[in-house]
Amino acid sequence: MNRTLLKKKYGFTLIEILIVLGLLSMAALTIMTVFIQEIKVFNRFSGMRDDEEMMIFTERLTRDLRSGARCAAIPWSASEDALSFPSIKAGVEGDNLLTAGLPAKVTYRLDRDKKEITRTETVFPYGADNSTARVIALRVASLKFEILRESEEAVPLRVTVSVEYNRQSKLRTIKKSMMIPVGYRTSGSP
Repeated sequence: MNRTLLKKKYGFTLIEILIVLGLLSMAALTIMTVFIQEIKVFNRFSGMRDDEEMMIFTERLTRDLRSGARCAAIPWSASEDALSFPSIKAGVEGDNLLTAGLPAKVTYRLDRDKKEITRTETVFPYGADNSTARVIALRVASLKFEILRESEEAVPLRVTVSVEYNRQSKLRTIKKSMMIPVGYRTSGSP
């Protein structure tokens, strides 16, 4: 009897194992490359989202300042991390449209604990009962408002805002100056 016919084959040859390992390593390398590229794309878009959030904040502040109103009952006030001023309430879907067009006190404030900027709008003369607050920026390290006035009682000529925020664990700064419209400064108080 031939011994080779009786011998059973129980394993893989070295060549078969090397071929399988080579194919698996190529597949793993391809998957890791795709995964790393996806992480890079996500981080890039995440940083762009932070930049866009700050641009939206400064544009919203600019729009509020430009739709401002003179109202003796709502004074201008500014501090290191807060700004309050009179403005006209815009009619926004979801809000109480009966208050659209009325004077409102708009306040932008940095909550240092939560590291977010909130925008509060209180319609005059209704007070806190008709107040809305919304978070408009996150991951904010610092906020500073500067006001340029002719005198202490006068409506400001210019408002400058400086915002430091975290973008992918790097601190970035945006600084923007907004001129107050001339008609706003010279029109009479209601």
